[in-house]
Amino acid sequence: MHEDIRCSYPVAITAPGKDSVVADAIAWVLHASREFGGIPLVFVADEARVRTSAWLRAFVADARLPVATAPAPDRNWHGGVVLAAWPQAEQLATIAADPRTRGLCVVPDDIAEVGVWAKAAHPHLLGAEAVPECEPALDPVIAEALTTLGGLVNPAGTLAGLQSRRDAVALLVIAHEGGHQCTREQLYAWCLAHGWSQRAARRLAALAAHVAAGRRPAAPAGPFRSDILGLWRDRAATRPHGCPCVDR
Repeated sequence: MHEDIRCSYPVAITAPGKDSVVADAIAWVLHASREFGGIPLVFVADEARVRTSAWLRAFVADARLPVATAPAPDRNWHGGVVLAAWPQAEQLATIAADPRTRGLCVVPDDIAEVGVWAKAAHPHLLGAEAVPECEPALDPVIAEALTTLGGLVNPAGTLAGLQSRRDAVALLVIAHEGGHQCTREQLYAWCLAHGWSQRAARRLAALAAHVAAGRRPAAPAGPFRSDILGLWRDRAATRPHGCPCVDR
């Protein structure tokens, strides 16, 4: 499995911050573990967070569960359902992409920290407060530009090659100069929801931020036809584009 935040296993998310919601997460993890097997794992950025959470401390002690900290569980854990407690975005991406993960329940500190993952993974919501706000949809013309780019580069790769960077910069500049804007977060979320690796999505979002700020990342001129912007606009006008929280 590449670094795609989309999940092929069951996922859930609680309301942020409150220790009381850990009980909901524990119940979900136990239920999922009975169905999908393996050994449940508690994944935290810092083991001190286990000691300060009464629910989590009791869960680990009573069930004698392994606790893992970033960057990833050690090789002695052979797989199961994970309770990721208050992870940072990159830590969550790591455990979500681990092939040993059979289910994942996230207890966030802040929905904004895990919002991109939540939009891409479509988790079951344990509590209405956990619903991530849905940003405005990505400009459909930019979505068409990214679709074109995805056919030229390897979305599962790193977007680090000279030609990949050239094509990415060229398409972003064409869209920007044509008056089509997007936020870094919108582009990042769209890429993750459409099969791009985390590294490629992050690198493309950084390039887009430079272009939006009026800077031109160093890259050779792209090989694109002069009417490609019109082609994207025509496609965008005829293709349905839904909410970024549900559009795949």
